[in-house]
Amino acid sequence: MKRILGLCLLVLTLVLSASAQTAYKTPQFSVTFAGSSVDAWSKPNKQNTSVDYFYASTTDGAFSIEQTVAYRVIGAPIDVNTTSLDFYVSVLTHEGETLKSKEYVPDFQGHIAVAFSVFTTTGRIRRHLLIIHDERTVFILMQSTALGNVDDKQWSDFVNSFGMNEKACWLPEGCN
Repeated sequence: MKRILGLCLLVLTLVLSASAQTAYKTPQFSVTFAGSSVDAWSKPNKQNTSVDYFYASTTDGAFSIEQTVAYRVIGAPIDVNTTSLDFYVSVLTHEGETLKSKEYVPDFQGHIAVAFSVFTTTGRIRRHLLIIHDERTVFILMQSTALGNVDDKQWSDFVNSFGMNEKACWLPEGCN
């Protein structure tokens, strides 16, 4: 009886968390997060050469999934090529983390991208999709969850729901 009750609770938790999605839209992109709410903030990088705008959501439950879209506006133009993608992969793979996989995506909605994942030092796996929109704009989709949590569907839904506003933004402070 306890097993049946536990299974029912697990199914109910999965159903409720699946229905807690949040569609989110900015002038730069639209996406559907798996979580029920979205936190937004911005900050410049340490060198003050770019500004990152973050939008993050976390699912509830024992197997929480954190999803983030980072929209980076860069002050000086970067090269739109795989060298720039590799630079960001190295920046986003922190000390002590292990690069698990990396695959170039030559055409993500008309832009170059790289998909990669890392094992973190805290027992999590973090997936990334990094897209260079133009020489001053980069999008980074991230999803993090505990090792062993099967999050393929949430990642696929997250990436497939993402759409970029094709308007090029040339202002360091961003476009409205």
